[in-house]
Amino acid sequence: MNGTKIQSLMVLADRELRAAQYLRDGEGFELEAAYMLSQAAEKAARAVSEHAGVDVGNGHNFGQIAIGLPSAHPMRSAVMALDHLSPASTRFRYPDPRGHVPRIPTLTTLDRQLSEVRAFIELVRDHLKPKPVAKDVEALARGLRSRMLSRAWEVPDDFVERIQIYADADAIEVMISGLRHASDLKDLLLRHSISFPGLTDR
Repeated sequence: MNGTKIQSLMVLADRELRAAQYLRDGEGFELEAAYMLSQAAEKAARAVSEHAGVDVGNGHNFGQIAIGLPSAHPMRSAVMALDHLSPASTRFRYPDPRGHVPRIPTLTTLDRQLSEVRAFIELVRDHLKPKPVAKDVEALARGLRSRMLSRAWEVPDDFVERIQIYADADAIEVMISGLRHASDLKDLLLRHSISFPGLTDR
């Protein structure tokens, strides 16, 4: 995964989306707006693939980009839903098979697709945000127990299992940082308002 490339793809997606809106708002640039719109969506879809570590080559087909993603990938169906934009990469740039200027999309169609691609880019941006790493509560509890034993405190054998019932990861982290202010386990628990039956209630 190339983080710089992903960021660049999203910058280009935003620029091309703005360009598509600018061309749509102009007079007589519907073909160009439709093309830029497809390019904006493609850049965002490629950012998804890059993030997943998938090389999609030089193609412009959203269906192929989607199929290249793992079957359980959360963005697979969203990318596939844009497959109707796949022909736009060439359809609006060259004469049709009969040699005519491509059929000009209506403003209604452009507006609908602008909303669709804008929503897709926001969905991709949310997908690319770093996900918070879950804290290992058991590891924290074991770390707390080890520190207390090193202070020669009396610690119940089942402390690691039981503390996870009464305190979450954040609370255990605070307890670890506050060890130096407590005289023993009971004092530590009371200082942090943590109930531990059989210890804090006696």
